[in-house]
Amino acid sequence: MTEYTLKSAKEYAENDDIETWVHLFLNGEGGNVGLSDGLKAQKEILG
Repeated sequence: MTEYTLKSAKEYAENDDIETWVHLFLNGEGGNVGLSDGLKAQKEILG
């Protein structure tokens, strides 16, 4: 299980994968699945 801390976000960022951390956070502890889905949809539209 991921702990959603600044340290864990930095670790994902160092591995060029901050997007995964954001979606894991929003779909879990962050409690904002709608925002996660919106970000994914926007990325698909903008490429």
